[in-house]
Amino acid sequence: MQLKIYEIVVRDVMKKDEELPICKESDLIMDQLVELTSKGCGCLLVIDGDRRLIGTFTDGDLRRTLKASGEAIFKLTVGKMCN
Repeated sequence: MQLKIYEIVVRDVMKKDEELPICKESDLIMDQLVELTSKGCGCLLVIDGDRRLIGTFTDGDLRRTLKASGEAIFKLTVGKMCN
């Protein structure tokens, strides 16, 4: 039996805490590459010390940052470059 779109509940399809691609604003971009790719979302949810969402960092942001910064990307934090 196939579900109708109006029968789908958000909690049944949303990612659970352990599945979310979360990082701290103070994390180095290069240290978060595995997290960015392993969760299959194409972005990181950037949180502050109180676990509040302060922005996102996407795979597109990574490409643009790498192009603009070159080797300096090894020293940049996610918080400096997130949306």
